[in-house]
Amino acid sequence: MLEEAKAVVDRLRGEPVRVAVHQPAYHPNIYYFRKMLASDVFVSLDTVQFADRDWQHRQEFFYEGRRRWLTVPVNNGREPINRKRIVDPGRLEAHWRVIAQAYANAPYFEVYREELARVYRQPWTSLRDLCEEIVAFARRALGVETPVVRASDCFDGSASKGELLAELVSAVAGLGEPSRAVYLVCAHPIRPDHYINQRHRGNALSEREKLEARGVEVGAFHYRHPVYPQATPPAEAGFQRELSIVDLIFNVGPEARAVLDRSGMHDD
Repeated sequence: MLEEAKAVVDRLRGEPVRVAVHQPAYHPNIYYFRKMLASDVFVSLDTVQFADRDWQHRQEFFYEGRRRWLTVPVNNGREPINRKRIVDPGRLEAHWRVIAQAYANAPYFEVYREELARVYRQPWTSLRDLCEEIVAFARRALGVETPVVRASDCFDGSASKGELLAELVSAVAGLGEPSRAVYLVCAHPIRPDHYINQRHRGNALSEREKLEARGVEVGAFHYRHPVYPQATPPAEAGFQRELSIVDLIFNVGPEARAVLDRSGMHDD
């Protein structure tokens, strides 16, 4: 989507370009898509080292009375996310069976069932590619049009880890006319102990200082986890937060985008 991103930057014509960056994730939750909506260009940070037992290859689903992890099995090693391989594709068949059973009674599951089932029928070997296809499914359901670009497609990775964000955000903002960039680091507020403000051993500057030295402003976006009707958890379990985005889509269907939009509202 580099051409789409370039078109957005050109259209802004020198106005600040809001860039959000996030690692690929398996079944991202609502926060991920709120961050995407808050940005002009969203970067999938597929060039950083994979983190085991993190959101990059797993997500929680409410199933058989409690929250359970569905984890994509990948090869061992310290390679970046874009080189992680799925070692047991058959496990994904089990994931789909769990999802289909968990949401069988959700009001809009049948509306989206076949589209997501097609994703799970494909013979996946790349974790990143699987994550991207699930995100693409959710984007279509939600009507999210923010261009998404891979870090590996617009950045050669030659910078040191400490310079990665500054290099990457500057590269995206430079796709069109020279533009100022705003890096959307997290939801409001940016806490003093956030990594963007920390100076690690051997680094004279924090990530914020490196970004600002390149003329990149550090910003945040408004987010509050929305509450919506959930058909799957029993009433006594209470509202279940931070499940896969499909929980929102299967439960409220065409209202999912409106719910996502409300998650970015704030009190003035």
